[in-house]
Amino acid sequence: MSSFLYPFRTLWLKSSMSREEIEKTVKNHTVLSYARSAKRDGKAFFFGEVSNEEFWLETIDNTGKLCPFIRCNIKGIDDETYLELELRGFRFARFYAAIVVVLLIMLVFSVKPFIDYGSGAFENPVFVLLPLFFLLLASGLFYFNRRFAQQINTTKDFFRGMLEAEVVSEQEIPLVFKL
Repeated sequence: MSSFLYPFRTLWLKSSMSREEIEKTVKNHTVLSYARSAKRDGKAFFFGEVSNEEFWLETIDNTGKLCPFIRCNIKGIDDETYLELELRGFRFARFYAAIVVVLLIMLVFSVKPFIDYGSGAFENPVFVLLPLFFLLLASGLFYFNRRFAQQINTTKDFFRGMLEAEVVSEQEIPLVFKL
């Protein structure tokens, strides 16, 4: 599905780093939610939780070039480590689904008065304001999805460089690591 219509994307990366090295590298760029003042060697781009099995990150970098939420499962052993990197526009898909449902309801209630009453619907301010609110919310969602689509490549390149990884297709991953 297009990332423009659905702001969630899964990428697979293959790294030659071990799980512990990946954890240490990601921690160097993360303000940890469970540590009061952890020392980092690098600039903090994220806030979240990091372990040698997975990490949940929220972008705190103000440049707007990285995806807002990132979840990663680290799979593999020794020098064959695969990362299932989930890039997310919203932390949970249910928030996005709720916005889409509200948009659809607003669309129905915006069009129905004009079908029922014709040009007489313009006399009631509610019937005029509802389509305007619909357009405002729809244009905001359009902008957000467009921005997310632009952030995918930047985020992918950031993690490729940071974790010394290459992008691989899902078919190249051994079946045992997909489970």
